[in-house]
Amino acid sequence: MIEVVIVLTILAVLAAATVPTFRGLQNERIAREPIAELLRLGKEARLRAMKERKPYQVAITAQGFTASRYFDPYLNLAELTEFLALADEAENQGLKVDDFIEPASLAPDPSSVGKVSESVPASNGQAQVIKAEWNERYTFPEGCLVALQFWHESVPVPVEGEMVKLWVFQPNGMCEPVKVQLQREKAKFDVEFSALTADIVREASEIQ
Repeated sequence: MIEVVIVLTILAVLAAATVPTFRGLQNERIAREPIAELLRLGKEARLRAMKERKPYQVAITAQGFTASRYFDPYLNLAELTEFLALADEAENQGLKVDDFIEPASLAPDPSSVGKVSESVPASNGQAQVIKAEWNERYTFPEGCLVALQFWHESVPVPVEGEMVKLWVFQPNGMCEPVKVQLQREKAKFDVEFSALTADIVREASEIQ
């Protein structure tokens, strides 16, 4: 009986020591979710850029991340919102997952020749076309703040208001190296992504 009691006591002590560690890992995983999603979207955009031999992008706004083909170097929030609204409309119409209706205001993509399946009239009289496309989105948790620093910037620039920052992936798989500072309640991350692989090459974090 004494031996059984001793064993049970040891197990209870080990269990009590494990619970805080598990909770800490769980809290870190939750806090790190935006960085993990940016890494995932970046890797997927890079893979598609190399496979399809055309540039892709991750658009970063104050609301979150959107990965899609690269279609405008001066993309603003209104155009991005229109793009996503049309993507949702196409999905609601029962089109296959990778289809969307391109806004007439956007220039046609030469690489999409042969993919056009249907034309529909636009409100301004121009044609909108349904083309094979891809987009994925991640919305920040409440209170999430992000700042980016590209190679030509001396300090991180906060992404706020209607600002849209583009992380572009070329057909050869390369992208601009970028440093991302992300802050949310009780957590702060400082991450640097590689220009060659879009992998994280440096990360510093503070999690309370």
